[in-house]
Amino acid sequence: MKKFKNVFLAFAAISALSLAFVSCSDSDDDSSSSTTKDPEEPQKATAKTYNFAGLSFSDFPAGSLTKKADGTTVLEELGTETQPYLAKNEAGVTVADATIVTGNSKRISARFTDSKTTAINIGNSNMSSATSAAADNYIKITAPAAGTVTVTYKITASTASDKIGATDATVALTSADSVLESKEYDTTYATYSTLDDDGKKEAYSDQTVTATLSAAGDVYVGYFRGTGAGTGNIDVYKIEYTPAE
Repeated sequence: MKKFKNVFLAFAAISALSLAFVSCSDSDDDSSSSTTKDPEEPQKATAKTYNFAGLSFSDFPAGSLTKKADGTTVLEELGTETQPYLAKNEAGVTVADATIVTGNSKRISARFTDSKTTAINIGNSNMSSATSAAADNYIKITAPAAGTVTVTYKITASTASDKIGATDATVALTSADSVLESKEYDTTYATYSTLDDDGKKEAYSDQTVTATLSAAGDVYVGYFRGTGAGTGNIDVYKIEYTPAE
């Protein structure tokens, strides 16, 4: 009986050692098979859309919208206003994650229909020419890496009641020191009035301009009203950033 007991205890000890070995092996396998992310691995840029349609009054920073009549009376609520201006703010305000800079009041406004925006309107960026950077009234986004930036917009040409348009009105995407891409428009009433509805849509509505970026950086959306122009503006619907492949 004593001999049998010793054999049983020896067998139990061997079994315990085997289980411990298996447990350690499993733990070692888990450790060796797990992967850790390289902290130095750069994060891939993602696509982003800055949408200026469908915004509410509350989507604008407090005190940033003013009455169209004078450009200075701050609105506490939208009320009956349908096109309030962005108050002068050279540092810029954040709207739909973009930065709107107004160094000259009564030049950028928000179009509202049924208390929701349809676009951000740039009346004049005070660019000195169609090939210069936006001077003080513009929309800015910051691209995190190389890629493309596309702006979707509509051009509002001169009308019969105000015919001071221009043949060289220009929408421009610029960096701090150069024009990345631009499109020129004839906004004179003489040209606009000769088109039927389809022609006006093709020539002035549903427009896009795309710039290719070689690296990360700020991109400015500006509007040059044209040489000698007194009317004409741009309704910006959205800005889209797409990273390079």
